[in-house]
Order: sequence, then C-alpha cells, then structure tokens
Amino acid sequence: MSKAIFKLQPAPTFTVPVEIPRHGEEPAKIKVTFKHKSREELADFTKRAGESNAEQDVALMREMIAGWEGPDMEFCDEAVQLLIQNYQGAVPALVQAYVAELIQARRKN
Repeated sequence: MSKAIFKLQPAPTFTVPVEIPRHGEEPAKIKVTFKHKSREELADFTKRAGESNAEQDVALMREMIAGWEGPDMEFCDEAVQLLIQNYQGAVPALVQAYVAELIQARRKN
C-alpha cells in the first residue's frame, strides 16, 4: 500500500485568521478555530445562517466556532454576544471566512 497523501476524514477543527471589521479602525485579525462540517452539513448551515436573526446568531456562532485567540475574553456565549452586539460586521465576516475555508479546502483536495 502506498503512503497516504491526505486523510479522507478531515480533522474535526481547523484554525484560520479572520479580520473583524471595526468602525474607525483597521480590522482586527483574530485566530478562529472552526468546526469541520461535511458538504450536507455546510449546506444546511449556510441556509440557516442566511435566514438567521440576531437572536439566533449566538447559536450559529457556537455551532461553527470551537474557540478563538485575540479577543480580550475567552470564547463563551457572553463573549460571542458582546462581539455580535458591538461589531455588526463580525457575523458576516466569520461566516464568510468559515464557508470560504471549507470550500477552498475542498478545492485543494
């Protein structure tokens, strides 16, 4: 048997830098550890994210994010709520980075 080039079962999490837009300042670059989703799971997630409202955003963020480095609070519901309330561009930036990384990873393989 030849040596495997890549694993068919990806790692459960992956970390990527994400730029969070800030008003009056340059975007803040944080490291976000996202949870892997299969093709079907991602399709379902993006549909729900497109229909999401502010009350559902914390649950969506918890569904896709395992942790982060950079913000002044540990990753938890309270911190996610503060991020969403204070930086309106955060949710679109996080969802876009998440989907782009999953799709890019698929394209590379």
